[in-house]
Parts: sequence; C-alpha cells; structure tokens
Amino acid sequence: MIQAGKKIHKVILQSPAGSRDAVGERVTTWTNVATVWASIEPLSVRDAFLAAQAHASTTHRVRIDWSTDVDNIDGSWRVLFGSRVLVIDGAPRNIGERNREIELLCTEGLRSE
Repeated sequence: MIQAGKKIHKVILQSPAGSRDAVGERVTTWTNVATVWASIEPLSVRDAFLAAQAHASTTHRVRIDWSTDVDNIDGSWRVLFGSRVLVIDGAPRNIGERNREIELLCTEGLRSE
C-alpha cells in the first residue's frame, strides 16, 4: 500500500453517460463522481512492456484510496489530471482485495470509439 504522503496529485474521476443525437450518433458526456488524491507514475520501459501484454498502449499507473464513491469504478471511467485525460485500460485492481487501495492502468489521451 502506498503511504498517504505519496498521493500528491488531486484528480477527478469521471464516469460516462450518453445519449443519441438526432441522427443516431452516440454523444458521450462525463459526470464527475469523485475528487480524490492519487499517486500517478509513468510506467518504466519494463512495466510498460509487461502492461502491453494486456493493454498495448498503457502509459501510467494511478493509485487511489478505495471509498464507497469509487467502489463501482470500471474500465469505462477516466481520470482527469489537470488538463490531461487518463483513460482507464481494463478492470481496476482492488489491491489485496482489502478495499483500501485501487490501482488503475491508464493511457493518456482520449478514448477512440
């Protein structure tokens, strides 16, 4: 578990919502779910290689404290870090299945749909 002092980045977790426009195109809007403190680290070459086995473009590891606000987080959500967007790759990991810390593997940039 990462110490509280290491979670120095304030981020906003967003979940998608959507509708269809007049011609049937999907329009995605984002809802702010929680503002939390996070540890954000770019992946090393070795970590990126290992992560690429599951997700080809993973660039960052984000760790946040577990809370009831984020207990239903999934791979459709995203992380706003200032003006940067980190898209969650795959399922978040509940470290040790202890409901204390969640690890997110992310790719920087917007999701192409």
